[in-house]
Amino acid sequence: MARLFPKKKNILKASKQNKTSDFILPLLGYPKLFYQPYLVNAYLGDVDMYGHDPYNIYILMEYSGAMDYYEKEKAIEQHPSFEFSYSLFDELYAMYVIKLTDILEDDYDRFLEGKYSEFSKGARDLILRNRSSKSAMPKVFCKHKELRLFWERKLKCKLGRQEVWPIMNIDDEIFNKKQIESNQIRSEVRSEEQR
Repeated sequence: MARLFPKKKNILKASKQNKTSDFILPLLGYPKLFYQPYLVNAYLGDVDMYGHDPYNIYILMEYSGAMDYYEKEKAIEQHPSFEFSYSLFDELYAMYVIKLTDILEDDYDRFLEGKYSEFSKGARDLILRNRSSKSAMPKVFCKHKELRLFWERKLKCKLGRQEVWPIMNIDDEIFNKKQIESNQIRSEVRSEEQR
């Protein structure tokens, strides 16, 4: 039997881009675009390590022998708050762990509570840097009327002054290797059954 490890498409399926990637990863000082094309996802923790690990960001990247990958890896490892890294899935992926600076811990806490409009200006600037002009993120931060109307139509109710973006689901924000491997096995079984 072949070695079992998740293929990239299955990891991406099990690890759809979550809110940590959008709201917390840029707080490390690099725009989300910096990690491309190797970024799989970013997490608030790893169930096999510590579960939810406050103020640490776990960055899952697909390993590559390309010089560009090594340059990004070197930049990550030289980050002043770099903690450690480890390999996953037969060393085809690497997880990098970086601690968020004290200055941005309040924004991290606001993220956990879904209080996006209360993010500091510094955090907003980092998150919006290198974003597409079509990004909804600026509208999220200012509770834009357009997003409010979208949710009112979708939910068929009138909204008060609450945020206009859903709060994160902690299960989506914590890396779970066993869940990804389980999804891989189910995917392989379905493929075999379809042959």
